[in-house]
Amino acid sequence: MADDYASKAISCYVGNINNTPNLDHIANEGVRLNHCYVTNSICTFSRAVILTGTYNHVNKVTKLFTPIDSHGSNVTKHLRTCRY
Repeated sequence: MADDYASKAISCYVGNINNTPNLDHIANEGVRLNHCYVTNSICTFSRAVILTGTYNHVNKVTKLFTPIDSHGSNVTKHLRTCRY
């Protein structure tokens, strides 16, 4: 996952600011989100939503320095169970 990029900054989105071959590879071989919306665009809160798949009132990340509850479900726990 790449974070905090404008679409013009990544070449797979026809951006011309940077050459991003590794992100382009991920986009071509994996998933590229063309329409992605957030309920809260402030960095800490939106990252918690992406990582947990829950709204902020559910994941309880309500302040900039609130940690994500490690007991809940999150994307890193799911990735650890993947087998190649």
